Amino acid sequence: MDKNIIVKDKNADSISIEKIKNILENQKSNDKDLYKKIGYNSKQIFEKSLNKFLKYKSLKEWIEKGYYDFTNNATEFFVKLSKELGFKDSEINNIIFKITEYIEEKNKLSSSYIFINTNFKREGESILTLAMLENKRRISLYKNEKFLFKPINEILELVSSIVVEHYEINNGKCFIWGRYC
Repeated sequence: MDKNIIVKDKNADSISIEKIKNILENQKSNDKDLYKKIGYNSKQIFEKSLNKFLKYKSLKEWIEKGYYDFTNNATEFFVKLSKELGFKDSEINNIIFKITEYIEEKNKLSSSYIFINTNFKREGESILTLAMLENKRRISLYKNEKFLFKPINEILELVSSIVVEHYEINNGKCFIWGRYC
């Protein structure tokens, strides 16, 4: 979705899967052709997509994990369904903007990690073993939401606390790699 056409409306009510579920339950008998309005030719495919959508805990999770049913992707499905259920464009755009912003911020950390330096010198360990345990020398920052939307000075403080915590938990030793430097 083009960022230039997304409107940020701070007064917009939050849309949630729970709200959508409640509206759908109240409308069940009234709108039997909802699937056609959203662009589906088959009611079964629409119901499969809708059921999958309703199983997610949050819209962020639905859009982030991605979904495609040969008619709509996750974002398109959410937008079309929300419009048909009567949500305002500003509400929909606000949610899409926030989720897109979150995903972009999270992707900035996709290859970020803390490397643990130990001055390791190989003394007969198998190369296969070392290759398999290489990930023990890295602390990934990708899945850690503490780093999102923070200025660099706060990120450095968080990294310091993670290193100290990791050091204390492992008693200053990094598996076969040896003691921390």
